[in-house]
Amino acid sequence: MVQSRALSPAQRSAKNERDRQRRRGLKLEFERLQNVAAKYQEMAPLLDELRVEVTTVRNVISQLAEESRRLNDVEPHLTRKIHQLDNIVRQNQTEQIERRQLLSQWQFKTQAMVLPTIGKEASNEPIDLGVESSRSDIWYTDEFLQDFIEKLDDKEKSRVDFLDFKGLPEELEKCGRFSLPPSLVPIHEILDKAYGDITAESNQSNPVIRDSYILFCSVIKEMNEVQLEQVDLDKMILWRDAINSGLSIGFRGNFAIEHLKKIARAYFGSKAWNDQELKSLEERMSELKAELYGLEQQHYSIIERQSSEMCRECLQDQQYFQGKPLSTGLFLS
Repeated sequence: MVQSRALSPAQRSAKNERDRQRRRGLKLEFERLQNVAAKYQEMAPLLDELRVEVTTVRNVISQLAEESRRLNDVEPHLTRKIHQLDNIVRQNQTEQIERRQLLSQWQFKTQAMVLPTIGKEASNEPIDLGVESSRSDIWYTDEFLQDFIEKLDDKEKSRVDFLDFKGLPEELEKCGRFSLPPSLVPIHEILDKAYGDITAESNQSNPVIRDSYILFCSVIKEMNEVQLEQVDLDKMILWRDAINSGLSIGFRGNFAIEHLKKIARAYFGSKAWNDQELKSLEERMSELKAELYGLEQQHYSIIERQSSEMCRECLQDQQYFQGKPLSTGLFLS
């Protein structure tokens, strides 16, 4: 049996010192582990809260991702729909312009063919213009308005008669052919006060001047009795002819034609304002554009939230704990 060699005093002293250091190290490690365990127990509630927060963050991230996918799916659909409506509007506008141009040409040709002349023997039948007097099929176009304004400027021979004004023939029978009908006296007074004697420069005979003046005053009287929605193209052409009956023999009545043009512009303005098909499409387009704008704002808000510093930190922590115990990294120095 091999006997252990006795340690010298110096060797024993060194060995004892090493043993003491080892024991101190073990004691310190034990104390450190005790502190870690105590700290773990102390942080257990915080770990539970962190677990709940991580779960919440995961849910929020999932919701944001789902909402983002949904918006990405909806946005192209809305964009296509808006483009389709834009194409429909443009196509309808083109078709309406073509229809109105054809309608304008046909109406003016028809009027030129069938309007009676002033010298024609009067009858009890109303003037037939060959078109519906309600004009419910008229829409606005610049070309149609321009054509009609030019039509009002035409210096055609008057084709209007007393029978074209309601109640005028009956008044003339009562007051006689050489007196101004009582209903036109206020109109005469207003005209004379505003413009003077508009017949003064005419070189025609008194009966001719009187007949044309009665027609002229009858137009002003009707203008005073009706509103815009009661006027149509036929009525304005009839008023033009009655005014022209005076202008053609030297009346100073151009102001009446200019006022008639203003009425015509207002008439076509009402048609443009009441284009229901176009307004309906525009309203639908506005709704879709507003909806698309709202979705774009939501999409931008989600992207902005996901790109914030806090959100990036949450996403990093979510990836860190993915598939791991929530105590991971707790004891790393």
